[in-house]
Amino acid sequence: MQINLSGNKYTVEKKPNRIVLTAPEGATTEGKEQALTEWYRTELKRVLKPVFDDCKTRTGIDAEEVRIKKMKTRWGTCNIEKRRIWVNLQLVKKPPECLEYIIIHELVHLIESTHTNRFSALVEEHCPTWKDAKKLLTELPLDYIEKGDIFGDEE
Repeated sequence: MQINLSGNKYTVEKKPNRIVLTAPEGATTEGKEQALTEWYRTELKRVLKPVFDDCKTRTGIDAEEVRIKKMKTRWGTCNIEKRRIWVNLQLVKKPPECLEYIIIHELVHLIESTHTNRFSALVEEHCPTWKDAKKLLTELPLDYIEKGDIFGDEE
């Protein structure tokens, strides 16, 4: 992360190997954090709907919507009655397969509420690489970002 205090407004750009936050001189920590959070949310929204739609098609499980939420202890959650899924904003900092795994995991919860053998079999069927994705979620630091991540490879 590179921070430049030379702008007239907050801007965030992804460059090769780093994110550049430009902020006004005298910008507060809170202001910088808010600008970065808004940028992360925009980036996750950009990829979320296509991945969500693909996962619904692959599993044959329908959900009304997917939303983004800041969560401290979970990567995803769902409301079975409303058929709504939330994903953790921090997933934007993880490889794409992690987002896919979390969405499939939560979709399966819509038809199997607990982690039964049937639940595990359905996740395995629709996301055969789920163990690798889960391992990445536990092993990579929270701020993991590199080429090929969810943001794509563009400058």
